[in-house]
Amino acid sequence: GRDDMLDIETDAYIHCISAFVKLAQSEYQLLMEIIPEHHQKKTFDSLIQEALDNLMLEGENIVQAARKAIIRHDYSAVLTIFPILKHLKQMKPEFDQVLQGTAASTKKQAAGVDQFHGDHGGKGTGGFFRQHQE
Repeated sequence: GRDDMLDIETDAYIHCISAFVKLAQSEYQLLMEIIPEHHQKKTFDSLIQEALDNLMLEGENIVQAARKAIIRHDYSAVLTIFPILKHLKQMKPEFDQVLQGTAASTKKQAAGVDQFHGDHGGKGTGGFFRQHQE
């Protein structure tokens, strides 16, 4: 039921993170060959912004679903966030590297991807551990 749906969403999101990084890397390589250097940063930002926005939104939706489950004291839902956190940690060097050529606002937004999941995943796990200590 609901847990299976979260697992499917988690799996899809993990693939989206990887796909975003690969897409951004490819876009940047192509852009360097075509666009004059002084226009590259702005052009790259505009190319990846929609994909980054969608990645952020999807992540927020998954975390919201886990938060709602936690409110219902269904702590198994927080377990779906752990694979995402692990994947984000593994992808962080590539994620950061590909975003070096972007504006500060884009870097800040991208930094929010793992910060957001870390904050909310941590709150959920804290509740989980408190419940099982009692």
